[in-house]
Amino acid sequence: MLITEECGGKDISISNYTHLRAYHACRLLDIETYKKEGIVPLVEQSAIEYAIKTLSDERLTEDRIRKKAEEIWRRYGNNIHRVWLALEQSELLGGACHYLIYGSEFLNAVAGHLWCRNKLKELGRPTIIVCDVPLNKISDTWTNGLEQAIKDGKTSSCSIAVDCVAPEDIVRFIYPTGYVKYPFLGYSNYRLG
Repeated sequence: MLITEECGGKDISISNYTHLRAYHACRLLDIETYKKEGIVPLVEQSAIEYAIKTLSDERLTEDRIRKKAEEIWRRYGNNIHRVWLALEQSELLGGACHYLIYGSEFLNAVAGHLWCRNKLKELGRPTIIVCDVPLNKISDTWTNGLEQAIKDGKTSSCSIAVDCVAPEDIVRFIYPTGYVKYPFLGYSNYRLG
C-alpha cells in the first residue's frame, strides 16, 4: 500500500505497490449507498434533478435551477465524469475543505451561481472517505511524476481522477469535527460539527 503521507522525502518506486491510499471528501447523506455502489461519477440528468430537488424554494424555480445546472454541466462536464481523490487527508482539511462544507463540486457551483450556497451546509455530514485504489485502475497520466513528488515531499496538493472507486476499495469513513479554514471568505474559521 502506497501512502504518500508516510513517504514524503523518500525515494520510492511505484512498481513496488499494488494500491494507492487516496481520500474523497463529501457531505455524506447515506453511507449504505457508498457501501453498495462505491464512489461513482455524477450522471447529468440525476445530478440536475438532485440540484432542483435540493435548491428549489419560493425564490428559485425549477426552470431557473435547471438552466443554470445545464450551463454548468456543459462548462465542466469533462471533469465531472470522473471521481477525484486527494493523496493527502490534510488537503481536504485545508485548501480543499470546501468539499466538507458544501459537498459536490457541481452542486456547489450551481448553488454559488444562484446565491444559495448556504443550503448545502445543512445537507448530510462532512465526511472523508478513505480509499485504497488499485494502481491498475489509475491512468499513468495521474501517476507520472508521483515518485518525484513523493521524493520532493510535495504530494499535499496532488490529486488523481479515476473512473470510480469500488465498494471494496473503501477502507473507512471519517467524520471530521472542529474548525477548518473556510476558503471562500479569506480563510476564516468554519466549524464542521
